[in-house]
Formats: sequence, C-alpha cells, structure tokens
Amino acid sequence: MPQQHNLTFEPLEMMDLRGKPGSVLDAVFDQQKRYIIRRKGTPKALIVPITDRRVIEQAVSKRDVAKMYTALQKMTGMIKDNVTDAAEKIDQIVYGEAYDQTHQEVNG
Repeated sequence: MPQQHNLTFEPLEMMDLRGKPGSVLDAVFDQQKRYIIRRKGTPKALIVPITDRRVIEQAVSKRDVAKMYTALQKMTGMIKDNVTDAAEKIDQIVYGEAYDQTHQEVNG
C-alpha cells in the first residue's frame, strides 16, 4: 500500500522563521511537520520533510509529461523546419510566456 502523506501545512511568518530556523527544521524532520512560509501574510514558500521529495518529483514529472504530450498534439503538422527550430517551438508551447520572456532576455 502506498505511503499516506499528511498534507496539513501550518502557516509560519518569515519573521518567526528567522528567529528559530533550527527548531523549525527539527520539527520538519522529526515530526514530519509542513509549513507555509508567509511574508506579511502572503504565502511565499513551503518547507516540507525530505521524505516528500519522491512524491513532489513524481508530481512534477507527471505534469511535465502531460505538458509535453499536449505540446506535441498541438504541433502535429505545424513544424517543417530543422530540429533546432522544432525544439524552440516545443519550448514555446510548453513554457508559454516564461519561455518568451527568457528567450527575449537571452537574445536581446
């Protein structure tokens, strides 16, 4: 049977984390606590036990595969250029605006 994960996250303000980073990490490791780190009430990051790593990696991997599959479906019949141009088109479809902004920054 797959391991069940308690996905309850406790809010923790950044100022509180700054005052006790060691005890927060100990609670995450020893008690499997999970925190949402907030700055002025706005969620900014998560702190999770290292045991969550496999679950997170699998979720990210599945999402990336789904994005790639969708991109390939959209491209059917679209690309008649060389492999480099095809790879760029795939990146544009998969990553959208994030790719466009990065590409503009790199290429001026």
